[in-house]
Amino acid sequence: MQLWFYQRSTDKHTQLTLNGGYSGRIIDKHLYYSKFNVDGIWHMAYGIWHMA
Repeated sequence: MQLWFYQRSTDKHTQLTLNGGYSGRIIDKHLYYSKFNVDGIWHMAYGIWHMA
């Protein structure tokens, strides 16, 4: 399972996670997310996954 970002204005999907992701939120240019079978909250900086 992975997290994807959908940009309505361009109708494009961008994969956000590579090693699993279940539920996430973007807050202050960081992606915070959980994994299905792993406890805890994970995060990554905006620049790592943002595609301009």
